[in-house]
Amino acid sequence: MSEFITTKLVQKVSAFYPDLDFMSEEDVENAIIKIINLLPEKFAENLRRVRQKIGCPQKAMASAVDVSFPSYSSWENGAYLPRIDKIKAFNENLHVDIGDLIPDNPYAIIRENKIPVFNRDIFFGVRFEALDRKIRTAVPDEYITVEANKRYDFAIKIPYSEVFGTEITCIPASVVALCNFNEMKKEVNGVDDMTDEERMYFVNGKLSLISITFRDPELRECFFNGQFLNLKSYDKRKITQNFPIKMGMIDQLEDPNSALFLGYETSAKSVGILAVVKRILIDY
Repeated sequence: MSEFITTKLVQKVSAFYPDLDFMSEEDVENAIIKIINLLPEKFAENLRRVRQKIGCPQKAMASAVDVSFPSYSSWENGAYLPRIDKIKAFNENLHVDIGDLIPDNPYAIIRENKIPVFNRDIFFGVRFEALDRKIRTAVPDEYITVEANKRYDFAIKIPYSEVFGTEITCIPASVVALCNFNEMKKEVNGVDDMTDEERMYFVNGKLSLISITFRDPELRECFFNGQFLNLKSYDKRKITQNFPIKMGMIDQLEDPNSALFLGYETSAKSVGILAVVKRILIDY
């Protein structure tokens, strides 16, 4: 992420777009433009307040972002809005936190929600279809408080090595992954109708909670091209694995061993995709 994306900016934009943590820089820029178009008067008010706070005359502000004085003045009076490159120029040239320019969401209602925190052993042998019932009936180790507009279904305790590999020597006391599994459902008449293959496409490019042959779940970065499910681990002790969509395709891999699990050939059908990891908390 670019330096202009500060903590304050993330907080402001997240009030409008709760999934900001997983947006690209381009998505953030588009979100900024949509917000100031929604609330142009508030943006103008914030721009004027920021300028007065740093003690900068309008002409100097205009010069800093390389526009004419009338153009800048039209931003402060709410007649026009700047392009995203000019907004970013406030940060680059005047060190203004863009978060100070973004209006608060007047429609946001801040609520908190508690989600259960589990150890990974409760997911051993669990199929996705049974996950909802398992989470509702299992006794969690504890609960963790999250914002209600963040779509987390549960948290799972994980080893530090699965997040940062084994090269880090400072091991924190607690690491949890905040997960969502309801997004991976396609309800038809109250029944989940999403196929395993559809779930593989859904988690493509995402960090997910997976279970190989129904063993203890692991965090893996998943990639699916329609033929192979590629599972990348941050734990340096675990190799990147490639599971074909069906048996008999192992000879198409550059490294056939990457398609083996416990010495046996298997397929992507043996990989249970349990949830998408939305956020990692260290020392929570």
